[in-house]
Amino acid sequence: MPKMTLKTVLAQICVSDLARSEPWYAEVFGTEADRHPMDGLAEWYFEAGGGVQIFQNEENASHGTLTLLVRDIVSEHQRLCKSGLAPGDIEEGTNVRLCQINDSDGNLIVLAEPQQA
Repeated sequence: MPKMTLKTVLAQICVSDLARSEPWYAEVFGTEADRHPMDGLAEWYFEAGGGVQIFQNEENASHGTLTLLVRDIVSEHQRLCKSGLAPGDIEEGTNVRLCQINDSDGNLIVLAEPQQA
């Protein structure tokens, strides 16, 4: 089977109201959206590649999960708390530390810091 010639990946989260959700995601990512390629869509791109789209689609809002790998979970948790976003506590797993937060539609956003095995 021929391998896909993949250039990058954009994960997508559906939200019911882009105007309400975009500022919240801007706080999570620490920056305004990079692009608005069409009505109802905002995109952020990351230094290591890939990105996230939030798409206004009320029917599918609240069913998404997005995991963001971060370098320093403690700093990110503190930053989110200072922004007033109220993430959950940092949890310790076998090979990862994580915290969870929900957007206004109930989509689950997980920040995860992989640990050295």
